[in-house]
Amino acid sequence: MKLQRLLGAIGAVVMSVSTALAAEQSSYVTPGAGPMSMATFVTNHLNPALRAIAACHNGSSAPANGPGTAPLAFQFWCDTTANPAIVKMYDGASWVAIGALNTTTHAWSPYLTGGTSGGVPYFASAGVMASSAALAQYGFLIGGGAGAAPASIAACSDDQIAFGRSSNSPLCRTVTGDVTFAGGAAAIGANKVANSMLRQSGALAVVGRSANSTGNVADIQATASSDGVLRESGGSIGFGTVATGGIADSAVTNAKLATMAANTTKCNATAGSAAPTDCNASTMRANIGAVIGTNVEAWDADLDCLAALSTGGIIGRTGAGTCATRTITAPAAGITINNGDGVSGNPTLSLANDLAALEGLSSTGIARRTGADAWSVGGVVTVAEGGTNCTSASGTCLDNITGFAATGLIARTAAGTYAARTVTGTTNEVCVTNGDGVSGNPTLGVCAGWLSTAHTWSATQTFAAPIVTGLADFQGARKDSTQSTPAQITADQNNYNPSSVVCATSSTLIINSDAARNITGIAGGVAGCDLFLFNNGSFTITLKDGSASSSAANRFAFGADFALGSKAAAHLKYDGNGSVWRNATGSGSGGGGSGTVTQVVCGTGLTGGTITTSGTCAVDSSPYIGMVDWVAYTRVPVNYLKADGTAVSRTTYSALFAKLVYSSTVTIAIASPAVVSWTAHGLSVCDPVKFYTSGALPTGITAGTAGTGGTVYYVSTVVNANSFQISTTCGGSAVNTSGSQSGTHTAVNAPWGDGDNSTTFNLPELRGEFVRNWDNGRGVDSNRGFGLDQLDAMQGHIHTPSWGGNRMYTPDTNNGTAAGNGAASWGAITATIGAPATDGTNGTPRTAAETRPRNNTLMAIIRYQ
Repeated sequence: MKLQRLLGAIGAVVMSVSTALAAEQSSYVTPGAGPMSMATFVTNHLNPALRAIAACHNGSSAPANGPGTAPLAFQFWCDTTANPAIVKMYDGASWVAIGALNTTTHAWSPYLTGGTSGGVPYFASAGVMASSAALAQYGFLIGGGAGAAPASIAACSDDQIAFGRSSNSPLCRTVTGDVTFAGGAAAIGANKVANSMLRQSGALAVVGRSANSTGNVADIQATASSDGVLRESGGSIGFGTVATGGIADSAVTNAKLATMAANTTKCNATAGSAAPTDCNASTMRANIGAVIGTNVEAWDADLDCLAALSTGGIIGRTGAGTCATRTITAPAAGITINNGDGVSGNPTLSLANDLAALEGLSSTGIARRTGADAWSVGGVVTVAEGGTNCTSASGTCLDNITGFAATGLIARTAAGTYAARTVTGTTNEVCVTNGDGVSGNPTLGVCAGWLSTAHTWSATQTFAAPIVTGLADFQGARKDSTQSTPAQITADQNNYNPSSVVCATSSTLIINSDAARNITGIAGGVAGCDLFLFNNGSFTITLKDGSASSSAANRFAFGADFALGSKAAAHLKYDGNGSVWRNATGSGSGGGGSGTVTQVVCGTGLTGGTITTSGTCAVDSSPYIGMVDWVAYTRVPVNYLKADGTAVSRTTYSALFAKLVYSSTVTIAIASPAVVSWTAHGLSVCDPVKFYTSGALPTGITAGTAGTGGTVYYVSTVVNANSFQISTTCGGSAVNTSGSQSGTHTAVNAPWGDGDNSTTFNLPELRGEFVRNWDNGRGVDSNRGFGLDQLDAMQGHIHTPSWGGNRMYTPDTNNGTAAGNGAASWGAITATIGAPATDGTNGTPRTAAETRPRNNTLMAIIRYQ
């Protein structure tokens, strides 16, 4: 009866839980230490623990409210995930369900998992559990009908089964018919199982055994839309494709083959055995090893041309992709050609006419043409044969030469007459060696003395690479004929030397460009070399001074860029000592001479750029933005604002904003002291800084507020160009940081105020103020940041009264009346310094609420563009 009472108690507890309750799983481990008031203990710990215990720790998840957040063994839990709620008990390792409570029908259903020592539990009546008497050996329990107690009967005979009845005792019967029992085993008669009695199979499945062995049947499953067939393959049955062994020869028609891609064939494109695939032309060439351009001629237009020829003859390539047939033809005389077109055989060339007659001579001597296509061999060509009047080998022409007795060079002076000659020179000009040719070839040269004397040429002379030393006196015009016109410059040029003509074959370059271009250097320079540049185009070409884009030896050393305007010229000379080009032209950049000005370049200090049609070169005012002036009138001039501290638009006055307010994303180290990292911050000691953040600043730094107020920090130490430390006051101790931080931090240096930190910023407030130059580390006005206000002050001093020696006084012992008998004594005297008074010379002193010099009022203005 223990189990009965236990389940009944659980049911009572569970049924007392309202379905409207929320989860009750508060920890039932109450704190053992204080301090804590009784009310706090009861409200926050004791009552929630009691509610959890009383409500069976109900909830949709397992409770974890015991010691160490784990349940205790034998703890109950009502799982309210669904209705009915399931009551479970923790067995030390897992939760075991013991019953269910339906909160709608208010029904309790226990879960039976075994018997008890008092018998098998059962429902004696609706909702009431009882227990039967002890069962006989091998006996079993059969229900006795609705509301009736079950009956315990003796075991049936062998191969019998028991049947319960609604109003009578159960019966033991022997089974006959389709199903029989024998020896404890049931048997089904032949053909007794109808299709509807078989178990259901899976979709697209047959029931059978796929393995080649005896065993239980199972679904042999097919895959939807796989077009598989049921076949035996590899010793098992299943759905799949049919092996080739099951296909008869020639049974697969072309229509059954897989559809092929356009312009392909079936092949194996791998190095080993593989299924055929669609192969295109490229794959087929690779399979047979055909490589176009290597072992197979690649198509080109020349092959098309050859294929298009329709006439016989020798093929001649007349151009790219063009050809024609040709025939070798003979000249008017001298050569005869057979098969000139090569159609009937190889072309054959043979000599004819005079050439054939010459070829037919067989003896040596002088060949003489004796008639048309007739030649003979003789010793001397007679006059009749077109000779030189020397009728024989010893004729007059030869006699005059062989009769010479003097040595020298032979000169023919007339027909058949000769004389000996000697080449001579001129004094100090042309010197001759071996003038008669006896001792060697005659040699002519310029005499050494010629170089030291003056010479005048009246006609054009050519000298190859002459070297002139001393003063060269040109008494006429000098002309440089070696000018070159390179291709148009279409990009900036480095190491410029078109066709390598500079200081080699040309001293003048006539250049032009398609737009404004730069030349950063000229290659080919030789010490002392002159180079003239003429800009014959419409765009300025700038010679960039000292540009590293060209090699060091090719750069310009002008002191500034030189703008070579349209139709302008430049005279450059190469400095061999400095290995640079110097400008002998001057600093001008304009064009000169006649012609039309096509563009104007606004130079340094001007705005407007390059003007090609119309425009204005204006003075660049950007260096003056942010400068403060004073005017002797009260109206604000153009491009200025009053320096009155007003918050103005960052967009409208963007240039001024960029000068007055500096900001950057920064990082802040959590350290003692803290270090702020701001790349190229440019700040000095005591410069003001505010911090803003999208998250949280580290402990020790407070975020600023927009405008001229809020928390401001000051640079205490400049660590380097990219970092600094801060303090809360100018000259104070560095700030330390701790804790954590998040988000993106922004630092703002705005001495005059950062407006709303979004769309506005503040102008300097100079109304009623004297202006003092920034100390910037000099030490006269130390611990003073840029743009910071300073109150008026006087230098510390004291006033010392003049007493003219010690004074003796008598203590007042008579309430202000003279002391009749008081003894005289020494003591302190309190003196009062009165208001400033004139010294009789410098006039009456002026006093006011401040210390100030003599002054006048002007209006401070600040330039914004």
